[in-house]
Amino acid sequence: MSSSSRRAAASITAAAVTAILLLTSAAAQMESPLKGQGMPSNDTTDVYMSVYLDRLIEVDEQHYRHHLIVYFVITWTDPTAFETVERATASWLAGNSSCGLQCTNRADGVACCDDIYVPSFSFRNVYGFPQDRATNYKMVLLPGPNNSIAWQTFVQGVFYQPMDLSNFPFDSWDLLVQMEFLDSSPPDHPGVTVHSSSAGLSLYTVGKGDPVSQWSIDSITLSAEATLLPEPQRFFQALSDVPSDPSDPLGLTTTDSALLRGCRPGPTTLAASRPVTVVSVKLRITRFWSYHMLNTVLPVLLLGLLSFVVFFLERSDLASRLGIVVTLFLAMAAVQFVIAENQPASSYVLPTQQAAIATYCLLSLIAAESICVYRIETWQEAAAKKQVLLEARRRHLAAVRAARSAAAHKSQHELGLPTQQDFTPAKRADELGTATGTLPPAGSPPAAANGAAAANGEAASVAESSKGVSALRRRWHCWGLKRSSGDSHAAPPPTATCHDSAYDAWLAYKIDRWALAVFLAAYAVAITLIYALHSGYIDLWG
Repeated sequence: MSSSSRRAAASITAAAVTAILLLTSAAAQMESPLKGQGMPSNDTTDVYMSVYLDRLIEVDEQHYRHHLIVYFVITWTDPTAFETVERATASWLAGNSSCGLQCTNRADGVACCDDIYVPSFSFRNVYGFPQDRATNYKMVLLPGPNNSIAWQTFVQGVFYQPMDLSNFPFDSWDLLVQMEFLDSSPPDHPGVTVHSSSAGLSLYTVGKGDPVSQWSIDSITLSAEATLLPEPQRFFQALSDVPSDPSDPLGLTTTDSALLRGCRPGPTTLAASRPVTVVSVKLRITRFWSYHMLNTVLPVLLLGLLSFVVFFLERSDLASRLGIVVTLFLAMAAVQFVIAENQPASSYVLPTQQAAIATYCLLSLIAAESICVYRIETWQEAAAKKQVLLEARRRHLAAVRAARSAAAHKSQHELGLPTQQDFTPAKRADELGTATGTLPPAGSPPAAANGAAAANGEAASVAESSKGVSALRRRWHCWGLKRSSGDSHAAPPPTATCHDSAYDAWLAYKIDRWALAVFLAAYAVAITLIYALHSGYIDLWG
C-alpha cells in the first residue's frame, strides 16, 4: 500500500471516529421530556398538571439521588388546536409537508401536532435521563365546545436533592421532583397560570409487594407556586458571593436586567416579564426500620449488654475481666466497620454511630471499674508485697554500705592509719542497719572486720524487716493462702488484720454491684434517648 493510500485510510478512520464521538455526545445531551413548543393564544391562559407515580426504582443515600418513573397528564384549552391538527395531518399524510411533532410515538402516521401550542417544563434538580429509557407519550385533542388538549407522557429520570439521615434508621422525609414552567406568551398576552390537579401513588402498576427496597411510600403531593419579581435583583444579590461587574450590561446584581429571569425567550421587554412558576412533586417515604433493627441496631446493643457479664466474674480475676472487655471492644470495632460501609459520610453523627460511641464508653468504664475494684480487694496483699520489696531494697542498701565500710577499714589498716568509729547506737543503726551489732576490735584482721560488718548488716536487715514479713504471713494466712515453711502450726492472725482484708473485699463487692446497676441503667437510658430523639419525619424543604 502506498503512502498516499495509508494517509487516506487514516483520514477516513479519524473522520469516522470524530463522527461517532459527535453522535455519542449529541445523544448524551438529553432535552427535557416535557419540552413544549409555540406560543399560546389569548384563549389559553391556564394549564393543569396531574402527576402519578409509576415506580420508585431506587433511593441512593450514598450519592443523595433517587430514580423514579412518573406519569404526567398536562391539560389546557385551545379553541383552534383541533382544526389546526386536522389540517396539518391531512397535508402530512398527503405528502405535501413534513411533520416535526407527531401526536404520539406509540404509532407512526397517525396525526401531526405541528403548529399548536404545547406548554414547556424544565426539570430543575434532574441528574440525568437514562439513554435507554422508554419514551411513551400521546396528545389527545377534543373538538368544540370542549376544545381541550391532554398531553400524556412517562418521564424516567434520576434526581438529586439534599438528604438528612440524622434520624436513621427510624427516618421519614420527602423526595422532590421540581420543574419550572416556561411562559412563552407574547407581551400582549395576560400570561399563563399553572395549576396543580390530581396526583396518586399508582396508576398502571399492578401486583403485590414492596414498591422499593428499604422504603415504603406514604403519600404524594403536587404544588404549583408562582413567584412575583417586583425587585428580582435582590434574588441574585442574596445568592451571589461575588457581585456582577459594573460594566456588565446584564449584571444580575447591579441592574434591573435580573427581570429577564421571568421573561419569555426571544425579543422581549421588561413589561412582558412573568412570575416564575415552580411545580413540585413530593413523595413521602418511610424507611423499613425492622431490617436495620436486626442488622444495625441489635448487634451493637447485644455487644453492649454482653459486657455486663464482667460483673459476674470474680473481682480478683482481673485478667478474665479485661480479656472479655478487650474481646468485646474488638468485636464492636468489626461491627462498626460493617455498619459504616452502608452509610454515607455526613456532617453529623448518625444515631447508629452515637450508639456505637455509647458502647465504647461503656466498655471503657467497665474496664476502669474492674481495675478499681481489683485494687480495692487486693489492697492488703498488694501492700504486703510492696513491703517485701521495700525490705529487700533496704537489705541491699545495708549490704552495700557494709561492703563499702569494710573496704575502707581494709584500706586504712593496710596503710597503717589509725581508725576511729562513732559507736553511738543511732549512727550504727543508720549506717549498719542494726541496733545490737558489734565491731571488731582495733587491729583485728581485715577478714574478721569484713565478716563482722556483714553480720551486723544482715542482723540489722532482719531486725527491721521482721515486722513487715510477719504481717505478710498473717495476711496470707487470713486469706487461706499457703503459709511459709516452719509456720504450719502458727496461731491464727490477729482479728484486726483479717477484718481489714474482709472489709476491703466487702467494699469492692458493694462498688461492683452499684457500678452494675448504674452502668446498666445509664446505657439503657442512653440507647433509648438516642433513638427516641432521632426518629420520625424530617422536613427537608421547610
